[in-house]
Amino acid sequence: MFTVTKNIILLVWDACRTDYISNHAPTLTELADQGIFFENAISSATWSLPSHASLVTGVYPHEHGVTGVTDSLQTSPLLDTLSERGYTCYGFSPNSFASASHNFDLGFDHFEFTKYLARSDGINPAQYYRAFTDSKDGSVRSGLRIGSRVYQDLVASITDPEVRLTSSLVNFCVAVSYQTHEAVPGVSRLLPPLVKQAGIRPSEINTHKIESVIEAEADSEDPFFIFANYTDTHYPYIPPTEIQSEILSPPLDRAELIAINEEYAQEWEFMKKEIAGSGVPKPILEKVRRLYAGEVRSTDRHLARILSVLKSNGIADDTVIVVTADHGENLGESCVIDGPRMGHLATVSDRVTHVPLVVSAPDADETTVSKLVPLKNIRYLIESLAFGETGSTNLVEAIQPDESYVVCQATPNGVPEVYKRHAELPKELLRTEVTESRVVLYEDDWKIVTSTHRDPLAVRDDTVVPVDEAPEKTVQVAIEQAEILKNGGTTTDEAVQDRLQKLGYL
Repeated sequence: MFTVTKNIILLVWDACRTDYISNHAPTLTELADQGIFFENAISSATWSLPSHASLVTGVYPHEHGVTGVTDSLQTSPLLDTLSERGYTCYGFSPNSFASASHNFDLGFDHFEFTKYLARSDGINPAQYYRAFTDSKDGSVRSGLRIGSRVYQDLVASITDPEVRLTSSLVNFCVAVSYQTHEAVPGVSRLLPPLVKQAGIRPSEINTHKIESVIEAEADSEDPFFIFANYTDTHYPYIPPTEIQSEILSPPLDRAELIAINEEYAQEWEFMKKEIAGSGVPKPILEKVRRLYAGEVRSTDRHLARILSVLKSNGIADDTVIVVTADHGENLGESCVIDGPRMGHLATVSDRVTHVPLVVSAPDADETTVSKLVPLKNIRYLIESLAFGETGSTNLVEAIQPDESYVVCQATPNGVPEVYKRHAELPKELLRTEVTESRVVLYEDDWKIVTSTHRDPLAVRDDTVVPVDEAPEKTVQVAIEQAEILKNGGTTTDEAVQDRLQKLGYL
């Protein structure tokens, strides 16, 4: 079916699990029931950077090469196509792996890093941080020059009706707090709960920005594209207090929130307890899962707000919504290959590789797709939309894999600091985050896992079986992809290490 070109909104719920949608995301569940729901969408990678790169390139990590924390996009074919089709492209993301830091802003007409924003009517400090980290002429000189820019912009904001000086100052305070997360003792423990509980949530800024774009573009004859990454469902799990009241009785106090996140929900701390034999008490695990569910519920309410503003501005029928996740998340469950895991590090569990994928297109029929589909093909689905193909058949066909298999790749972040920081953990475990790449290949009822450091494994019916029972060609494809990824380990600088620590990767 061919129609006029539609507006397109792509929302990525960071680290969101498929199985938490039906019980905790009523708005997304309704979209899935009324639109196209892909039951078995497989992420391109187990962490944000390579996964987001695959979304805009349409290829797997071993093909686009953005596999370690110092890698950046060199091209963005999806955004190129959208620009050629006349789309005005907007991007909003608090995830540094999906930001200008890694050239993810390529092709966007307007892109904002929303992590440092507490108030949307103030100056965004991220623009100065990027200028400082990109400078080549020495930190002192760059700092003075950029400091002068900050001062001039703050003074100019006094007479700017659209920018409030007090809001700008609050934004700078939040940005400084985030940057001292590592440097100042105690800040790393207090900042996430304090910031989130104070209502300073990137998701709120994202949604406010999206609402503003929709209102501004509603009467435009040209279509728009919006990308937004929502990090609520990523560690740490600190849902708004009102949602905690719905899922926990009573809500947790600040000290317990900090303790649960730092001592139990952080991946490596969880592993230390598992290896020591103590594990995490079931009541604590249940609280972690409820907090995570609260974050899913919180993100779903932002989706509801976006749908509401589309409707109130009369363009709901002219807009396609695509909702997915860059990867999933473990919440203390056991994986047949890796054992018990928390988060998405050092794991290739199905809870991490499988992600939600819902497409709500006005011209699409209610459709549930059970076949395996690769998340990287979202690029081709969105390009089909940009060319006016909005019927269910066309969209389902656009995202189908060319091969008989679908792949998720676990590439290392390449930060050797992990070895020092968690020296009490087995080196072979930490190696999965520093130098070891793993490829997970799904074909029919087979799951093949190959590695740059260990022998291939085959899984069928959630049971490890001898690899020689699996189709030889399937195993060989996975082995070859792992070999291509073999040099994925890199080194990185202090600033990148800080960002990884804040996200729980170190």
